[in-house]
Amino acid sequence: MNNKRQLLNTPLLAGMVAGTLAVASGAAWAAEDYPNNPINVIVSYSAGGATDFQARIATSKAEEYLGEPMVIVNRPGAGGQVGWNYLVQNGRDEGYDIAAYNVPHFIAQSQMYDTHYNLDNLEPIANWGVDPAVLIVGRDSPFDTIDDLVEYARENPGRVTVSGAGLFVGHHIATLQLENEAGIELRYVPTSGGVDALRFVQGGQVLTTCRMPTAARTG
Repeated sequence: MNNKRQLLNTPLLAGMVAGTLAVASGAAWAAEDYPNNPINVIVSYSAGGATDFQARIATSKAEEYLGEPMVIVNRPGAGGQVGWNYLVQNGRDEGYDIAAYNVPHFIAQSQMYDTHYNLDNLEPIANWGVDPAVLIVGRDSPFDTIDDLVEYARENPGRVTVSGAGLFVGHHIATLQLENEAGIELRYVPTSGGVDALRFVQGGQVLTTCRMPTAARTG
């Protein structure tokens, strides 16, 4: 079974990104006086993207409620692998290094690649919400509806370019699902992060991107 087929047959929240906080399994929490230092929150994507934006909102009141700030640390790369591998390999075990992760990205990356993280060595501790994925086109796009895009793709296989924040992330999976359901061939263009994926649309390098509404509004 090839990678694409394996992902399409795996139950994932591909059409949405669930924002979740996780800590490496086995972390020792000092319940009585925790926290007494700032908490690093690793975001495995670039600053300004949907995950970064939501993480900053979710942690903005930390000092008010916990007495210590939660500091966003961006470690982008390889569709999220860089940041999540860093947490497992280098994160402090007192609960002062945690990470934001996206459910479909996390599952797909751990299936497709030999990662240091997996479902056994990360422990989810909080969920801050769900963000549906949408297709975004430029203002001067010839596509007014999804039907317009699908019709063009059927007549021009491989000519519709779709950007996303790396390989085998939620945006990529959603693109694969659209191909499968509509019987079309799209050309997926991985970028270094969600901000760049949106800029590719704005700059005309691609025709559309599969992104979250929060990314479109903040980009």
